[in-house]
Amino acid sequence: MIRPIFFLFIALVSLVSCNDEKIDPVGLRMDVDLLQGKCGLIKMQIKKDHMIQDFRGNKCDPNITSEYYTLFPEERYEELIGLIEELDLMSLRKRDCNSCSDGKDIAVKINYKGNTNHFTIGLDPEADANGKYKKFVEFVTFYMIFESEV
Repeated sequence: MIRPIFFLFIALVSLVSCNDEKIDPVGLRMDVDLLQGKCGLIKMQIKKDHMIQDFRGNKCDPNITSEYYTLFPEERYEELIGLIEELDLMSLRKRDCNSCSDGKDIAVKINYKGNTNHFTIGLDPEADANGKYKKFVEFVTFYMIFESEV
């Protein structure tokens, strides 16, 4: 009697552990902080249907000090999901600290179905020698840095 239950238990564990789960866009939330040294902080939050950009912590450009709530384009959201999967950002353990060299870092927090991951990526292109995270950095900074800051 114990032997069939044991095999049933092993089969159940095997089925559950081999689940190659795709990221569900509805359950995804990404918070991004652009740390700018003396210029302060710019925050952004992305969910499936909207994005919040908070420039109230920006000290270097007095003309941009508001919070903006906008719709987030579906194709850009799908691109973000693709980057998260391609770069395996849910398991990334990266803590760049380039604030001293270039003055800017991106602190990212991804929440997905109860799982959370935090990591930091510097904006210094020399720090990412193989260019692995370049597309992700470009994606994020597109919404956070204005042409006057580039």
